[in-house]
Amino acid sequence: MLQHISWMNYWISVFLLTSGYYLYLSLVFFKKDLLQVFYRFTGRSANISIRHKGEHPFIAADVMGKVKPDDVSLLPAADISFAPPEDEEAEITDEALAFNEMSAEIERMITAIQHSGNERENFAMLFQLLTEKYTVLHGTAFQDQINSLVLLAATRELSLHVDRKELNNYWIKSN
Repeated sequence: MLQHISWMNYWISVFLLTSGYYLYLSLVFFKKDLLQVFYRFTGRSANISIRHKGEHPFIAADVMGKVKPDDVSLLPAADISFAPPEDEEAEITDEALAFNEMSAEIERMITAIQHSGNERENFAMLFQLLTEKYTVLHGTAFQDQINSLVLLAATRELSLHVDRKELNNYWIKSN
């Protein structure tokens, strides 16, 4: 009875049975992954996501929906205008700008004094010049902030003892 089967027929049947077995296993256990690969190659999206046996199929839907541009026309920059600043706001802005500039100049002054020989005389002369330059800060809250900045920098970086009274005298001399 086995005399009528050739080796070629045997290997073909083993190949077909083994291929069928692994195809069946792939479809049962990897159905979801195979569908994703199929949809990726065709460019379509899956309408139904398949879960394990026994669960109900879940219909996949876009949560946000598709992006749709609004019919909005943009205004040219020339059509956009802002209210002119009031006088008080302009003064505050000028004072804040002067404060920023003076703070930067104080940092440069401290660096220059560190490289010079006579700290006390150079400090007095340069701080006096700065107070004369920034008279707009005299008598404002910014003056106290500048004084605090100078006191901190003088004690930390210059080993120079300066008190608030001395700093306020420089401000008075500049007026």
